[in-house]
Amino acid sequence: MWQDSSILINEELREYVLERLKWGWSAEQIAGRARLDNASFSISYAAFCWTKDSGVLPKQTKKLMRFKWKYKKHKSTESRCTIQNTVSIHDRPASIKTRLEVGHWESDTVLGKRKTGCLGTHVERKTGYLIAFYLPDRKDHIFNIATQKSFAKIPSTLKKSFTVDNGKEFTHHQELAQSTGMNVYFCDPYSPWQRGTNENTNGLLRQFFPKGSSFAEITDDQL
Repeated sequence: MWQDSSILINEELREYVLERLKWGWSAEQIAGRARLDNASFSISYAAFCWTKDSGVLPKQTKKLMRFKWKYKKHKSTESRCTIQNTVSIHDRPASIKTRLEVGHWESDTVLGKRKTGCLGTHVERKTGYLIAFYLPDRKDHIFNIATQKSFAKIPSTLKKSFTVDNGKEFTHHQELAQSTGMNVYFCDPYSPWQRGTNENTNGLLRQFFPKGSSFAEITDDQL
């Protein structure tokens, strides 16, 4: 680990870490990629925790670091709408839960400052692959059109299901299913952990698009 020798004596490794922290990489991403880039690099996630307060890295890098967080169960202040003709996550095939095959996605929106739009997000459960797009608002037909467009070039073998929450953007879920050829399953109310892959990915997006910030000027290139 770094506290034994590596980061203390290896200037190349230290520069490697600093550069990727500035890119917005997490500790896990840096540690996982380093040995592929250079077999001599010895890095562990635990070492990041140690360097946070050790002075090995410049103090300003602490603001760049991302560390694991535990989800705190809470009720959303947003009222959930009653959506008709839904299929519960409890009726979802067991094969989806195992993550043994690709093509099953979790979906949601990330909200910007009031009246500045939001981001639509779809995350594939097995690979973590993200499809994201800007939306001027959360109206269901706008979300459906953007999703259909984004999935148009995705092979049919990778388009099997969506798992979603009870947000108003999914009111016309039957149209979404018909336009994409994918099944739609609904989580229990106020149960974001049932689509934890999407929740985690949205949390990573928040590092770049903070809560309460305006999304009005977000471009496809930025996203």
